Amino acid sequence: MKSLGHSENQPNMSCEQVEVQLIAYAKKALPVAERRAIAVHLSSCDACALSLQQLGMIEFDLYAEAARYQPRLSAKASQRIREQVYRRMRLSLVWQRLFQSVKMGLTVVSVIIFLAAASLFSYQWFRFLANSEPILGSGVVITAVPMQPEPVLAETAVSQPETSPRLVEPSFTDSEIPSYWQPLSSLTAGQDPIAIAEQIVISSLNNNRVELNGLLAAMRTVREPNVRLWLLFNRRCYKTIEANDFEYVQTSRHQLPITAVYLYHNDRYTGEIKFRRIDGEWFAVFSRPPTINACLKARLKFPFQ
Repeated sequence: MKSLGHSENQPNMSCEQVEVQLIAYAKKALPVAERRAIAVHLSSCDACALSLQQLGMIEFDLYAEAARYQPRLSAKASQRIREQVYRRMRLSLVWQRLFQSVKMGLTVVSVIIFLAAASLFSYQWFRFLANSEPILGSGVVITAVPMQPEPVLAETAVSQPETSPRLVEPSFTDSEIPSYWQPLSSLTAGQDPIAIAEQIVISSLNNNRVELNGLLAAMRTVREPNVRLWLLFNRRCYKTIEANDFEYVQTSRHQLPITAVYLYHNDRYTGEIKFRRIDGEWFAVFSRPPTINACLKARLKFPFQ
């Protein structure tokens, strides 16, 4: 007589084979065919069936013991813990966003302070260039200057032309020249500002960096950037503009220690150079290279290319 669910071709299992796989059978971790074979054996073997029952009781006791020493939280306690965790997470997120906002605000304030300081420095520097005397408090080092009487004109100076040798020209004395201008030497001794301005334009158009360095010697730390700008003017207007294409207009032709030469091209202002008389010679102390629309719109051309 055949057992229920037992096929003719299914092998009978021994107690030793069932005992080895009994735990896997209880946890339902065996294939279907092996589970059926063990079930057939258990239906006819009281010893193996008793072992399976004891195994189930042991598993139940272990679960109960674990639950007794590690009790599970109630639904209310679990909900309360979750709310505390979410509250802390939200508070942490608020502090993080507040820190980012403060950091961004400090960055903006730092940029504003830097721009304000740069604007103040630029303002003081342009005041220094535009005034005939150095400005106190602008960071310029000035040597001790004794009180000097105001320069006076000769009695017949009114009736003499501007070029009269009898006119007493106000100028710096050696003791009044700031220390950084005292060692200067002029490449254009005896020339007037218009001649020096024309020579600067010629040197730029000839791509003569060495001569430009000498003509802009009084600019000190800003000399190199100005030389690069003048050479850029050369590259943009190479073989397009000549020095005699400009009109040179000088202001302040009176005998003052500072003057400016404006560059005009086709009756339009395009650049300027400011000069200061130092120890009887003229030196360029500020320049704005020409900006000619015809050159700026053209393709950038390089010499000898």
